Amino acid sequence: MRSVSMEERYHKIEEYLLLFMIVGMPIMALPVKIPFFDSSVPSICLSLALLVWVIHCFQTRTVPIAHGKFLLMCCIWLILCTVIGAYTYSFWDESIMYYLQGTRVVKLIAHIWPGIITSTLGLETKFLISQLISLVRSLFFPLLGIFLLYYSLYRKKPQRGLEWMSKIAIIMVCTLGLYSIPEIVWLWTGSPLAESILISINQCLYIPASSHSWWPPLLWPGQLRSYALEPSYFGITAAFLMPFLWYRVQQKKSKFVIFLIFYLSFMIFMTKARTATVIYLFELATLILSSIFSKYADWKKVCTIAVISAVFSFGFYMASNTVVTIAHTQSSGIQTQDFFSTLSNNSETYIKKNITSVSDKGARSNTARFGNTVAMTKVGVQHPIFGVGFGYYSMYMVDNFPEFAKDNREIKLWTSFLLKEGFWKTGYPALNTFSYIFAQFGLIGVLLFCAPLIYLMWAVFKRRTQLCNRPDIIFLVIALIGQIGCLFSQIFFYSYPITLSLLYCTIFCKCESKVE
Repeated sequence: MRSVSMEERYHKIEEYLLLFMIVGMPIMALPVKIPFFDSSVPSICLSLALLVWVIHCFQTRTVPIAHGKFLLMCCIWLILCTVIGAYTYSFWDESIMYYLQGTRVVKLIAHIWPGIITSTLGLETKFLISQLISLVRSLFFPLLGIFLLYYSLYRKKPQRGLEWMSKIAIIMVCTLGLYSIPEIVWLWTGSPLAESILISINQCLYIPASSHSWWPPLLWPGQLRSYALEPSYFGITAAFLMPFLWYRVQQKKSKFVIFLIFYLSFMIFMTKARTATVIYLFELATLILSSIFSKYADWKKVCTIAVISAVFSFGFYMASNTVVTIAHTQSSGIQTQDFFSTLSNNSETYIKKNITSVSDKGARSNTARFGNTVAMTKVGVQHPIFGVGFGYYSMYMVDNFPEFAKDNREIKLWTSFLLKEGFWKTGYPALNTFSYIFAQFGLIGVLLFCAPLIYLMWAVFKRRTQLCNRPDIIFLVIALIGQIGCLFSQIFFYSYPITLSLLYCTIFCKCESKVE
């Protein structure tokens, strides 16, 4: 029996922590805070994985790293921008000072240095340190930490990384799907039992209405979200998982995985999350184009499975929803159309509201989203070199909303909470990753953020003739394209650096000697 080396044991621990990180990715605000950690499950698991990685590096006295100078430059720039932003910040007032005086850390420091209570510089320095810690958790760990972990784990065996990710995708879809069963029952029937199950579980996952007095709600009527905080978060996660399920089918041809593809597609449509639905359909279109140009023997079979799953899942959802609609209207004593007329109307309404409305500035929450992105971009334009620093953008945005968005109810709500509670407690959500980076770290920050993506896509383009028949590369590229699309409607999820890191390892750590 082969003995397990110390390195393999460390890698096993890191892999399982990454598994819990990915499966727990939708759980972003636990009701209980763990000391030295925040309330995000993926952040906790990632922090532990990085700790194991550091211990491993210390014991072996080696640090497996690629592009170290670039990563160091990124860290220095982000810290520099945040320090400069704190120094030039013009919105300090007595309320933030009063808040800082009452914090646990300041009270502890006051036992040693009582003068900190009245020291403006001391309190501002404390707040800056808190922002830098948050910067490490929010950007350094997910962007740099995930790359370091994946490079350490899979630089010698990148295929294992993709295989492991495809297994995690299966586990996560099963987890999301099991939770969604009572949610689907509740959405369609209003079952009190299903409702009580959801309430019991959700109260363990997050604090309801902890932000802006309503978000996240305990229940989300009309849309499926599984155990994510909102339907769009679930949809983005699902769009991230789908290409890995396609890859798994291409490798194993498992009937169970085919069922999971169908079920996941069905859940995406049930979210009614426009970005997620559009991203999923775009990934599907990319898969179809890949099957046309690829010479890989089984490629068209995978494409057929994906397309049939999408068509049947949408048809099943619309048919089920039509039955529910007719049953509800008839129970209310209202005369309804026949099944096929209702099905046609429901399908047309769904496509209009959840797909074509993406480009309509006035549809659903688009006004708030576009207005938020414009305001954040204006902040970046006003501070093009260093930005305003991490976490300082909200107060700068107040007077930068465009005319079409100033009277929007959602924006007014964000603004009222910001001015009432203070920027240190609440603020405007980040709804576009690029404007978020631009506002806080300037043009150089945007270039640093985009550099790895450009570098990878250029590498794929240069090697297109050699890589076009590589299913692993193509599925990772599809997953990455989907995540790039998500960057335009949300701040990046952990799914983005995971996909980026896997693609890097697969191209450069495996193919370099063969392709160059």
